[in-house]
Amino acid sequence: MLDITGPGSQGEISLELKNLKDYISTNDSANIAHTLDALGQLTTKAADEDVDEEVSGKLRRLGEALTKASTSLPK
Repeated sequence: MLDITGPGSQGEISLELKNLKDYISTNDSANIAHTLDALGQLTTKAADEDVDEEVSGKLRRLGEALTKASTSLPK
């Protein structure tokens, strides 16, 4: 579980996930796209912070997928 006061990117990711939930509930596609992009960047950043190679690889792939998903919605 992510901790909003957690180290590194954890707090920022937690906040963006809350924002994403709020934007989805209001069907705000522009902010959903922006938040997915931000999550992609933060997840990629978290991959660089993690010393475990397997976890870093998974985070990097997730970051790429989130960034790609952000381009499929109108901004």
